[in-house]
Amino acid sequence: MTADTVVSTPPTASCSAISEALVDADCMVIESSPTKKEKPQKQNPPPNTPKKPARQDPSHISYKNGKIVFSEKKLGLERHPSVVAALFNFHQLIARIKTDSPESLPLTSIPTEHLSLVAMMVQERDATINSLVKAVESQLCPVVFGESSSSNSDILAPGTVEATIMEIAEHKNYGVSLSDLQDSCCIALDDVPTNLSIQRWEVRDLELLPEDIRNVVIKRRKARQDAHEECVQWFRSLDADILSQVLSGTLKKLKLTQPRS
Repeated sequence: MTADTVVSTPPTASCSAISEALVDADCMVIESSPTKKEKPQKQNPPPNTPKKPARQDPSHISYKNGKIVFSEKKLGLERHPSVVAALFNFHQLIARIKTDSPESLPLTSIPTEHLSLVAMMVQERDATINSLVKAVESQLCPVVFGESSSSNSDILAPGTVEATIMEIAEHKNYGVSLSDLQDSCCIALDDVPTNLSIQRWEVRDLELLPEDIRNVVIKRRKARQDAHEECVQWFRSLDADILSQVLSGTLKKLKLTQPRS
């Protein structure tokens, strides 16, 4: 073999082994063209295929154990910063009065600047007026203010808290309407029975509530109003036999309404 003889070493892999590639004369890869996966074509549904029904939200109300039940989380403002701060301010007011002008006690009205506190305490409560008064009084006048006495009458005159609640709030029913009950019953009714009512205390003037609480309350009121409309529609749809059982309290469970669309 002469010096001018050039020995060419064959490539370790043949040109045919390089799948789908462009090569030059020496079998060197110039550009690789990977195989593109074809996207699956959308298949049209066969003609006359019924459309899926629109999603429906479940109802928030039901009829269990002989009464209407409204599923709603408690508002729970007891630990809200605005309530804690307002309650502290009211306690400071009472402490100052006891020190500076004890003759001003008991208070016969809640000062205007503290009405917001009472409003936050009563909003959306479902208690009777008597129970609500006791609950509010126990927060406004803790035991330390009463000293040796177990009564709050030396701080707040009897009837003060109740009058304040009735002034700033109203007791609303979001269940079956009284007018519908009166039309269905042979006896006169002055109020909706407890088992057919959804009771909530509602503040008349929402400006008494801080903005963040006010925004939440507005949305929750809308949900309760929707529940009320569901109750009305359901009650009006009852046949005479079922209606009689509902009014007598003998019917313990019944599907109240279809889910809301």
